[in-house]
Amino acid sequence: MNEALERVTQEQKKLLRSFESLQSIPNNMRLVASRLEPSGGPVSAISENYRASSLVISDRLRSFVSGRENLCDRVSREVARALFLLGPIG
Repeated sequence: MNEALERVTQEQKKLLRSFESLQSIPNNMRLVASRLEPSGGPVSAISENYRASSLVISDRLRSFVSGRENLCDRVSREVARALFLLGPIG
């Protein structure tokens, strides 16, 4: 069970890295907007909204994946506790 939890944790970390790699999109959007529209145009507004939303999502995802309250870590600790309480078998 701990091996499965470790695999899930690794997948969560991959997801976080993938999401964080998308953080350059708002910057690229602002660059394009500066060429296509006057300051404060619709693409710039979309870019700013995307940036703000992605920062919130990234922070929440990071705390879920890396925080002490990560579900996989909590289950792993409870499995270890249960094995300890069972004591030696055999």
